[in-house]
Amino acid sequence: ESIIERNIKGYLSSTGGSGRKPSKLFLSNESYYVDLSYLVYSFWKLGYKKGDRKLTLRGVDLKGKLYKYNPIYNELQINIFLMSEENIESLLKEIEKFNPNFGHGYPSAFIRLSQLLKNRKLNFQLKGICLASESFNETQREIIEKVFKCKARGFYGHSERAAFANEKLEEKGVYEVFLNYGLIEIIKEDGSKAKENERGEIVCTGFINEAMPLIRYKTGDFATVNKIQNGIVLEIKDLIGRWGKDFVYNKNGHPIPTTAINIHSDIQYQFKYIQLYQKNIGDLIIKLVPWDKKDEKLNLYLKEIKRDFENKLKNINIIVKLVEESNIYISHRGKIPYLITEIKINKREICKR
Repeated sequence: ESIIERNIKGYLSSTGGSGRKPSKLFLSNESYYVDLSYLVYSFWKLGYKKGDRKLTLRGVDLKGKLYKYNPIYNELQINIFLMSEENIESLLKEIEKFNPNFGHGYPSAFIRLSQLLKNRKLNFQLKGICLASESFNETQREIIEKVFKCKARGFYGHSERAAFANEKLEEKGVYEVFLNYGLIEIIKEDGSKAKENERGEIVCTGFINEAMPLIRYKTGDFATVNKIQNGIVLEIKDLIGRWGKDFVYNKNGHPIPTTAINIHSDIQYQFKYIQLYQKNIGDLIIKLVPWDKKDEKLNLYLKEIKRDFENKLKNINIIVKLVEESNIYISHRGKIPYLITEIKINKREICKR
């Protein structure tokens, strides 16, 4: 309450709840539009121009409709909860009729759509796809880029509006910090500032929300400094989400980032959902929802998926399970986390390891 400036028009929101208890947040009306301008700038870096038609896959409530046109953003919104093999033909016809120029949405949703569109000829061409709100790995990016034949890039931001960084076109995994939006510091465990190629926690000082300024705000996210000049971090890489949420732990308790667990086999196309679940250190459950439960090769697919994970995770007991779609965790906004974990390890232990 003491850092809220009530004389500035704004609205109450909350901090991101990933890995922590959400806190009340007061955002100025102006910050909403400034944040939006940076998002559109990220689109522009991928080829977006004013008037382009956007294909949007986010967790928007469409009241049971499979798709809906939104004239405010000149976009075709797809109901990511309803996409299926049963309606993909009609959905594809509507998308081709709309003829989008650009894509924007959750990585998991674009992966699902890519799986549905695999081996189909697309009569539209996207300039680029801006991936938002979820982390993704290089294999997932490859799936999306292969189907849509365009570049897919992400950005780093959060509901606190204290920092914004955009993934560079020419360097995958490297994010350019927008210094007019906010400063990013990478702070090591001993409290000192990280130098180039050193890791630490992302600490932000935001400039755009004067209604509730956050100064040296600890995000709980990790990154490595890629470029620094005169003490100012210009680029970051190796982004890891909030404490413990993007790690699996082997039998020795050592953390392994999910970004390092990439499945390159085409067998993954046989499954609608792949979600990792860890309840005990050293054990990892791979939950799989197949497109076709009656596929005669399903057992073969399961063995190959298990072998892929075992080759990457040498000191973890891999358990592969076929589950119903209802057993896959999907947030109310339609996000599908790659990893669901119940492991609670002190954040200092993660940083030390």
